[in-house]
Amino acid sequence: MDIVSDNTSKIILAITIHTNHHVFRRSRRNMETGSGITWFFKDRGFDDKSIHDMFNKCRWLEVVDREIASETWDYLRSTGIPRGKLSMVIRKCPEILTLNLHNKLVPMIQCLATLESRPKEVASAIAKFPLILLHSLEEKLCPLLAFFEVLGAPEKQIAN
Repeated sequence: MDIVSDNTSKIILAITIHTNHHVFRRSRRNMETGSGITWFFKDRGFDDKSIHDMFNKCRWLEVVDREIASETWDYLRSTGIPRGKLSMVIRKCPEILTLNLHNKLVPMIQCLATLESRPKEVASAIAKFPLILLHSLEEKLCPLLAFFEVLGAPEKQIAN
């Protein structure tokens, strides 16, 4: 099996296992070099060490399409996360760029937004706790919120 076939098999397996991740649009050349996502990071001011560290944290970055990463970045910016904070969020949790924007990220942020009592609280919370976006809305967040509701905790108290 040549390297490209081996990489293709790994990508297909990764997509099958991680149903919350994007369908990756990659050319054969990009699969070999990972250059698209590297330039995505460079265009946003990440240095080589940060890029290397992010690839070490998240091996799925190698197969993320630059356009998909840009869409995710733009969406997160639209939630009110300042560019500098967003860079820190991605540096801390690069897996966010592998999440399916419309099936995972948008519903999660919309759910979190229902808890905010002041504008931009979700953006601030994501900047402080980016790992929340990696959890399953259905398996983690909704049951946790229901648990607090059963305890009688008011929404304002949960949001704070």
